[in-house]
Amino acid sequence: MQKTGNVKYVLNGKPLHPALGKYFWDHTWNASSDTFKLKRLFEYASFPDLIKIPFDFVKSNIHHLEPEKLRATQTRRRFVREIQKYIHESTTWDETVFKIAGIK
Repeated sequence: MQKTGNVKYVLNGKPLHPALGKYFWDHTWNASSDTFKLKRLFEYASFPDLIKIPFDFVKSNIHHLEPEKLRATQTRRRFVREIQKYIHESTTWDETVFKIAGIK
């Protein structure tokens, strides 16, 4: 974690969207694997915040998540399963969500 005025979280060399830092209230950011970070975000983040997670980060780590083991609603678990189905043939969040919805 770097501190320069405000606390900034860095993911793959790029700053994480400020709205996502609040999901690491217990300072687990530095001591955690990428899989843990993604799991934490999918368990606690609101839907608008979920799509602020960098797409490349989700794409490279989503296959490590076991949706049934998430502390989340059935709807959220289903969303993770759907993302897992379509993310590898997508290049953006929009494309993934459209495929889940059957639009593309």
